[in-house]
Amino acid sequence: MKIFSLMNDYCNKEGMSLVVLLVPTREQVLGVQSDDFIKTFMQFTDTQGINAINLMPVMKGRKDLNFIIDSHWNRKGHIFIGDLLYNYLTKKLLGTN
Repeated sequence: MKIFSLMNDYCNKEGMSLVVLLVPTREQVLGVQSDDFIKTFMQFTDTQGINAINLMPVMKGRKDLNFIIDSHWNRKGHIFIGDLLYNYLTKKLLGTN
């Protein structure tokens, strides 16, 4: 996780904000795999002052965001996550509502 601290330090030095997007696996979303790593990573970002977007709470149990045959997002998934990112970035980083 040291690399994230280094990237955050660099961004801060250059007047930028680092934003990390945490994308859960399909197995985590469906509850068949533990999300302990996500929880640990979110605690790390909180203590380091790193902007992190945890998709687990909004994706949990959602079967409709991925293709059936693999774990990639489908059209609905891309639109859903794109809207979340747009809202986060405009609110958090640009100070708009």
